[in-house]
Amino acid sequence: MPWAYDDESCDVVRFFTQLKCRMMPYLYREAARANARGTPMMRAMMMEFPDDPACDYLDRQYMLGDNVMVAPVFTEAGDVQFYLPEGRWTHLWHNDELDGSRWHKQQHSFLSLPVYVRDSTLLALGNNDQRPDYAWHEGTAFHISLICKTGMKPSVKCPLLTVR
Repeated sequence: MPWAYDDESCDVVRFFTQLKCRMMPYLYREAARANARGTPMMRAMMMEFPDDPACDYLDRQYMLGDNVMVAPVFTEAGDVQFYLPEGRWTHLWHNDELDGSRWHKQQHSFLSLPVYVRDSTLLALGNNDQRPDYAWHEGTAFHISLICKTGMKPSVKCPLLTVR
């Protein structure tokens, strides 16, 4: 019942639904990878970073595919503490950069949360935030996260989707 929710709640749902729609090229590619590998797309940090002992007990954050770390906010005040493994990490929509191998504490509103992209990542983002089934390869934007490896030639495969 949409009439049972206030405007702020609708704004939050709209914001994150639009973010998901823009992330569809990445999400689809990661879903295909997860299927081929037999691993979950949304997975515990210890699966992605098995050599980092700090990741063994992280139960309030996760990797979304190979390159995106998400730390949901569980407090009404918006306080969140999360760990970033080795490397540099860039916030998906604020472009703030943080060093890894350490804990971070932040405060977020309802329209924000820690979503960090690994360094040396070229993340394809779609141009449509109204629906998930669109031609992802048309008008794709790229989020580049600190390409730091010498001689690296970034590339990304953008899956084709037939829209009916």
